[in-house]
Amino acid sequence: MNQEIETLIKLQKMDISIDSLKNKAKEIPLCIEKTKTDFETKNTNLESLKQELARIQLDKKQKEMDLHTKEEERKKHQSELNKVKKNDQYFALQKEIDQLGKDISVIEDGILNMMDSIETVNTKMKQEQDLLKQEEGKLGQEINRFTGELESINKAIADQETQRREITATIPAESLTLYERIRKSKKGMAVAEVMKNNSCGGCHMTLPPQVVNEVRKLDRLVLCESCSRILFWKGE
Repeated sequence: MNQEIETLIKLQKMDISIDSLKNKAKEIPLCIEKTKTDFETKNTNLESLKQELARIQLDKKQKEMDLHTKEEERKKHQSELNKVKKNDQYFALQKEIDQLGKDISVIEDGILNMMDSIETVNTKMKQEQDLLKQEEGKLGQEINRFTGELESINKAIADQETQRREITATIPAESLTLYERIRKSKKGMAVAEVMKNNSCGGCHMTLPPQVVNEVRKLDRLVLCESCSRILFWKGE
């Protein structure tokens, strides 16, 4: 195989590897951001529980105030009960006292239910806080892992780009310019093999016999007439 073609093939393999590494490097910050977002979502659960607890406590306080008002009203009516002289007034007052007793019972039941709810929410908050503590540790480990992976990838990119410069230094300027132009327009694939069925390995179009013969001569760079990629013949 022509030395220049061999070098271009080697360069393309190097470029594909560098492109792959760069794509991975771009993905890592997104992975870190997603990991942080997932953690914040779990933290949002805790904040929701805190808000729920505050709401229940506020409602409980309001009911305790209502309970106090009802109890004071009942005490007042019980005191008035001993002062009334007419039966109809007595029975009316007693009816109000009975109703207040029922209202107080309902409010007390509500307060008890709220105390149960507060206990439940506090338990959930404790579980959520324990979970978040574990997740925070995992978050740090994940970020460190991603950061270490990114450093390794960036080092590999730097090493391969150094090797690439060494390779390009051996390629004639005109050929390198042609390669770079085709590579840019063909999504990184500038060099394509002539397949066994005499088609281009890049665009898969059948090549004319004279083009295949020119490629096999190995004395100059031959381009595919369909996709303009540089063709090479691997041999039998």
